[in-house]
Amino acid sequence: PKRNSIMDSLLFVGMMGFWNMFVLWPGIFLVEWIGLEEKFSYPSDFVAIEIVGVAACEVGMHMFLLSGIAVMGPVFMAVGGIMILPLGYVVDMAKGISHSARNYVGCVLVVFSFLIIENVGWGTQFLHN
Repeated sequence: PKRNSIMDSLLFVGMMGFWNMFVLWPGIFLVEWIGLEEKFSYPSDFVAIEIVGVAACEVGMHMFLLSGIAVMGPVFMAVGGIMILPLGYVVDMAKGISHSARNYVGCVLVVFSFLIIENVGWGTQFLHN
């Protein structure tokens, strides 16, 4: 069957999970058997629900990240990920939370770099490869 970059990305993420499950899990039992960690105990119901919620958010984030890479390209998604930092500072300012001047200078540099990338055309040069 014909393969494309979307299938390769999904295969890569799936294999990461596969190898984490089958290669790293035996190490957990080994560490417990040696005595480097305390005996495993299941978390409380509240903590288990939090763990499931975080796992669901992680799956959603990866799903949307791979979809974005498939639609817009890896450069666009990487730059979009970098723009999270300035957006976080904007939200903090709206809430009345202040930061040091160096933090704001860093955010201005991130936005400035984003504008340079978009004006030079680097943001779209890999879009249709």
